[in-house]
Parts: sequence; C-alpha cells; structure tokens
Amino acid sequence: MEEKLATFTPGAEFAFKIINHTNDSNVKYNLNFIQTSGILSIPSLAVTGLDGITSPKGSSSVHVLTLPGKTFEKGSYPTLDIRGSVVNFRFWSGGLNQYINILPDNGFHITSDRDNFNAANNGRYRVTVDAGGYSENVSNIFFQVYDN
Repeated sequence: MEEKLATFTPGAEFAFKIINHTNDSNVKYNLNFIQTSGILSIPSLAVTGLDGITSPKGSSSVHVLTLPGKTFEKGSYPTLDIRGSVVNFRFWSGGLNQYINILPDNGFHITSDRDNFNAANNGRYRVTVDAGGYSENVSNIFFQVYDN
C-alpha cells in the first residue's frame, strides 16, 4: 500500500491551528522543535507560543515566518497530549512540499491516510491533520482533536 501524507505547499509563513472539539479534555501542544529548525527567517528572534494548552471547544494558532520555500524535518515528535494520550507526528519533505503524518504510536492507529487528510484513533480520541477545509498550503495546517 502506498503511503499517503497530509501535504502542504510551502510559503513563507506556517500557520498551525490546534482545534479542540472535545467536551472536557485540554489539549497540550508542543511545536518547540521549530525554534531550532534552522529555517526561521529571523533565527535570533524567539518565536513565542510554540507550546500551550487549548481548552475544550477552543482553538490556538501558532504563526511562524520561515525562509521562503523551506520545510520542517522532524521524525517522531510528541506534538499533542490529550490527558496523557500522546500523539506523535512526523514532519518531513520530499522536495517542495511539507508532509505531516500522524504516527501509529501510543495506542493510536491510522484510520485515514490520504494526501489531504490524515487521521488516527485510540478508542477515546480521534485526531486529524488537514487544511481545515481551506487550500493545502502551509498557512492552513490544522491539528484537530475530537471525542469518540
């Protein structure tokens, strides 16, 4: 089976949106690897808000300016934590596009694996990465968490 990936076309600004659709679970997010990625447009400028907590029914946004056309490379990275259920993601590039995969770790199994949508489930939560209904570019990277 050919592996599909959530694929995003690079620009100069990455916008990660964390949407928490759950009824009563906080979602902790951590994108701190960005600070040492080597592709920030102004590396000496500290990027803030790379980690935090998104309350139930809430959302958070992280905007990062990068060198034009650059992408993030990070293997298994613990990006989300929902009440101790850690969701690992892989950030990588095969050239021009930014690819992001949810990894089948920590009890999560992949339920959808398409080039514009990646989803995983652990029996309690469903997690997706996609463009949130917008065009698949790096200013529209949505991490969404749902109750099952």
